Amino acid sequence: MKKLIIFLIIFLNLQIIANMSSPIEPGSFGSLPFISEYIDILSERLIIVPDEKFETALFQVEYQIKVNRNGTKIPLLFYAIDFQGDFKIWVDDKIVDVKSIPERYNTLDGTIFKDFSYVFDDPTTKTTRNIAIDDTLDGNYQIYLTDLKYFEVDLSEGVHIIRVEYIAKRWTDNSGWIKKHSFRYALEPAKYWKSFGSLEIILDASKCKLNLSSNFGNPQEGGYNSIAVWKFEKLPSDVIEIIYHPEINSTAKTLIEIGPTMLTILLGLILIIIHLLILKMYKNENKNKNKRNTIVIIGSIFIPLITLLGFIFYYNIVDAFIGIEATERHGYVFMIILLYPLIFPVYWIIAKLIDKLILKRLLKNKI
Repeated sequence: MKKLIIFLIIFLNLQIIANMSSPIEPGSFGSLPFISEYIDILSERLIIVPDEKFETALFQVEYQIKVNRNGTKIPLLFYAIDFQGDFKIWVDDKIVDVKSIPERYNTLDGTIFKDFSYVFDDPTTKTTRNIAIDDTLDGNYQIYLTDLKYFEVDLSEGVHIIRVEYIAKRWTDNSGWIKKHSFRYALEPAKYWKSFGSLEIILDASKCKLNLSSNFGNPQEGGYNSIAVWKFEKLPSDVIEIIYHPEINSTAKTLIEIGPTMLTILLGLILIIIHLLILKMYKNENKNKNKRNTIVIIGSIFIPLITLLGFIFYYNIVDAFIGIEATERHGYVFMIILLYPLIFPVYWIIAKLIDKLILKRLLKNKI
């Protein structure tokens, strides 16, 4: 028993280690802009247009800004990683040259980005400034100054329209049985704005007839498979997600609900009952009391083995019913076979006792 307990502890630890690697396949990640102290953002509109397979999505973001002094050269800093194609920006319908921040700008003081220093105030280091964008699913994203993109253009005092456009790649969460796909966008930078106007989110999924949802509530207008609209006067979430939950067939759903442990127990019980019935039939026909019962030996060898193999292959069977959307992340389930040397002798002893009990009753009834 002590060895069994030790094995189970080791087995569970291996299961945990096997699943410690991140189940997240990252996709594109963008955010609202960081702004200088001379800019007010009056309103923003985020339009998300996923393709029919929910593999990529067009992100179009429009900001109405108010500039408080003439000749502001760096009005906005943008964050977007792993996007597909070009990252485009228009200012008052004129496309502008988007630049990456040079590596030499590893500090904000005394540079063209000094107006953003309140955003990147990092007391832990004097050379590299960063800010954390919260993601409740996967921890924090540390954004460094050199991760951002910027543009240089003189803006006159007053109201201007800025548009941003890029193609985002989806995220995939492989935790659990079924993959969960999503597109993500961070709203948290708005916490650092001088003022927060209105936010409108538009999801145009008219080409994507899939089971979609979001982490910021049901749409106020339209539906997920048409054109859905949300309007906010405050941030609904630090990071928003448009989520696709793949549909699976009823057989896969039933198997997942039952679970591998319960199904293994049921398989074991069925095999034990069959073994007992065969054992009884064998005893009825065997007139030699001293002959070794081969049914006991054969059952003791194969029933524990088949039961443990049933637990292992259960995962493959469920994954097969789920199809391409199966995560196939189940840890070292095959190591349960190491329980066999412990289960086999226990089952064999019990089977021998039952065999003798059956023989005793048969002899008693005969008398």
